[in-house]
Amino acid sequence: GNWSLYKMSDTGFMKVADMDPVVYSVASAEKLLLFTDHSAKTSTDGSTLGLDTHLWVSDGTTQGTHEVLDLETNNRQFSAATVNGVTYFSTIEGGDLWRTDGTTCGTFKIELGTRGASPIAALNDILIFGSYNEEVGLEPHAYYTANAPDSPCVAAIASVTAQDGMTENVFPAYPNPFVNAFT
Repeated sequence: GNWSLYKMSDTGFMKVADMDPVVYSVASAEKLLLFTDHSAKTSTDGSTLGLDTHLWVSDGTTQGTHEVLDLETNNRQFSAATVNGVTYFSTIEGGDLWRTDGTTCGTFKIELGTRGASPIAALNDILIFGSYNEEVGLEPHAYYTANAPDSPCVAAIASVTAQDGMTENVFPAYPNPFVNAFT
C-alpha cells in the first residue's frame, strides 16, 4: 500500500496505478511485468504471515494496469527471460519455473522434474538455466519453449450438430478460469 506507479509524458509525470512496492520488473513486448511486495498479509488471528509477492502487468495506462496473480512466494529476487512475447521467470533461491503472457490464465508453473530454474537466459526459443536434481546436484538445463504447455484456460472449439442437422462451433465452458474470481 501507499505506493504508486507513474509514467512520464510530454507534460510531466502521470499516476497510472496504486500498488505495493515493486521489487522486480521485466519489459516484455508491449507490457511491463511488475513483481510487488505485499507485506500486509495476515492470518485469521491477526498476526502477520510475512511477505507475499504479486505479479502485475501494465501497458502504461490506468485501464491496462492490474494485478495478474498472487505468486504465493515471499521471495523478492527473480531471474527472467522473454521468448516470443512470453516471459519465463523463477526466484533466484530455487523456485519453480513460471511462464506468463501477462494474463491470469496465461500465468502458471511449468513442471520440470527438478528443483529451481535460475539464473535464466534465452537463446532463440530455448531457455538455459541451472536446476537441482537429487541424483546429480545443480546442473545446467535447456528447456525448449516450443514444447511449453498451453494455457490451461484455452478452450478448444467443439463442433456440435443440432437436431436440424446443422453443425455449429461452440466453446466449451470448461475449464472456467473465473471459478475463484467472484465472491
